[in-house]
Amino acid sequence: MSKKSELCIFCQKRLATTRDHVPPKNLFPQPRPSSLITVPSCDICNLGSSNDDEYFRLMIAMRNDAHEHPEAKKVWDTAYRGLKRNTKEGLAVKLLNDIKRVDSYSERGKYQGQKSVFKIDYSRVEPVLVRIVRGLFYSVTSRPLPEHYEVRVFVLEGFDDSFWKDEKLTRWIQIGIAQEPHIIGENIFSYRYVFSTDDRFTSIWVMEFYGYYPVIAFTATKIRA
Repeated sequence: MSKKSELCIFCQKRLATTRDHVPPKNLFPQPRPSSLITVPSCDICNLGSSNDDEYFRLMIAMRNDAHEHPEAKKVWDTAYRGLKRNTKEGLAVKLLNDIKRVDSYSERGKYQGQKSVFKIDYSRVEPVLVRIVRGLFYSVTSRPLPEHYEVRVFVLEGFDDSFWKDEKLTRWIQIGIAQEPHIIGENIFSYRYVFSTDDRFTSIWVMEFYGYYPVIAFTATKIRA
């Protein structure tokens, strides 16, 4: 392992004794593609994220839009079998508790009864997305994101109208979306990126999972409190 990759790219403190997949390899059904991205990681950072990785996989696979993807269906079958094992009992209970019954209305406001919705725990999703972006940053630049920089992630479905009122931000997002996508697997994961011309560590990343779940992420200097 080269000098640049001797340290874990995530904590940047411990030696990298293994390689972590970005995005998590559990998103890809067997047989997995040979183009999966791996980055230097320590055992603590790698293994410590496994529970959140599993939650993220289930959250994506349970979505109606992503579930139409044939590879997502395979992932869901695998994940569902895992939920039935004793080791997944805590996660299964968590998922059941996050399913709520809500009133449903048509576009014209007609009541259509109740439906089940899955309330996503973004406190578990965000660390996975941040780790993916840090891994992609290293994969593209061959250097870890410096400690005084952070990753800010936004799931597009959570944006409100005020987000798009920032013309500079919107224009930068449009530039990112216009880039040629890098696709891994059968459109299981794709990413686009653009680096700032003023700062080589400032960047925007546009990611999609199973062709449906869009995420925007930025790398930028940390905001001082």
